[in-house]
Amino acid sequence: VLNSMGAFAAAREMGIATEKILASLKKFGGAKRRFETKGKISLESFLKLVVEFGWFDEMSAIMGKSKFSTGEQLETINKNRSRQKGR
Repeated sequence: VLNSMGAFAAAREMGIATEKILASLKKFGGAKRRFETKGKISLESFLKLVVEFGWFDEMSAIMGKSKFSTGEQLETINKNRSRQKGR
């Protein structure tokens, strides 16, 4: 909604008629590649990306309260090779 409002405001600032803007927005199907699945990665690889790119806060917000307080603590899961799968 906010993106379409921004697009509307920018188009109006450029002098485009409201009717033309609304017609264009109705036709817009969204940006391609957003949230499309392109393949699969292991949980270990995903956690490495979370830590590497500093996404820990964002992922915590998406997934709910984590028992880990930092990305580094989360990464320790992968370093513990002696743990059994599924535990």
